[in-house]
Amino acid sequence: MNEDFLQNNYAVQEIKNNTWDNDTQTIHSTEAWVSSDSQIATTAAIDARFQDELTETITSAEVWPDNDDTVATTAAIDNRVDSKIDAAITGDIGTDGTGITVTNDGDGTITLGLGAGLIDLDRIKASDIVTSAEVWANDDATIATTAKIDDMIDAAITGDIATDGTGITVTNDGDGTITLGLASNSIDFDRIKDADIITYAEQNAGSPAPADTNIFTASAAARRFDTIVQTATPTGSNWEVGKTWFQNDADKTLSVWNGSGWIGISSVVRLPVKPKLFMLMQLMVIMPMMVTVLAVLSKQLKLLLNRSTLKFLLQSATVVPVM
Repeated sequence: MNEDFLQNNYAVQEIKNNTWDNDTQTIHSTEAWVSSDSQIATTAAIDARFQDELTETITSAEVWPDNDDTVATTAAIDNRVDSKIDAAITGDIGTDGTGITVTNDGDGTITLGLGAGLIDLDRIKASDIVTSAEVWANDDATIATTAKIDDMIDAAITGDIATDGTGITVTNDGDGTITLGLASNSIDFDRIKDADIITYAEQNAGSPAPADTNIFTASAAARRFDTIVQTATPTGSNWEVGKTWFQNDADKTLSVWNGSGWIGISSVVRLPVKPKLFMLMQLMVIMPMMVTVLAVLSKQLKLLLNRSTLKFLLQSATVVPVM
């Protein structure tokens, strides 16, 4: 009997070991969910634990609810993310007024830019700017301020402009400017354009003609204006009309070129060296004057003699008293 009882207990125990205990090993919908490998859940517990796809799932075609009781499909998540990002991009991105521009493209995107005339110089790194107090960098990685550029221009004007010694003077004014001048007694004649100079050969050729836009060389001026002094008749026929020639011989004749030949000037008195002829010419000039003077003196003498005679007669007369 006892042995049968033990065998029965063994069988019950084996049945317990190989069967599921609905009370202790089952999670019901009314019980707290336990995450364990030794328990199972009823379908009601599973429904309560997990999402209801029909009522608790949001699809891409539905309105997005803002709660903790529903889940979304990937398509719904994509739509929501795109919408929120678009709204955030187009509505939540602004500018601080330092030059960036934000343009809403109308499709959930924006375009960022740099506005013309809006960026202050202080937005550029100080290491990339050369100021007037700094050394010139001379590279393509920096920019210069206007003050520095002015300094460099002033330095170039006052330091890089020189003269080649042909008469120009360069004076540093001390304020970034220079004064150019022409030094007195320093400009060579060859600095004048050849077209503005009449040479001796050109004067002989008669071209170019004298004008207020050209000058003569010394040789050309002498050829044109100086009086020829020589005894022999000057040769050639290309003399300027009015050119004078003094024939420095015994007759001392002064002649003028009339365009085709030399003619003596009639108003010039030739001074001969023959004494008798010279004295005769002087007497011919003086004689008329002497005759006039003698006639005047004769009249005066006659008048004086007449007055003296009358006075003598008056003084010698005797007064006879009346009886």
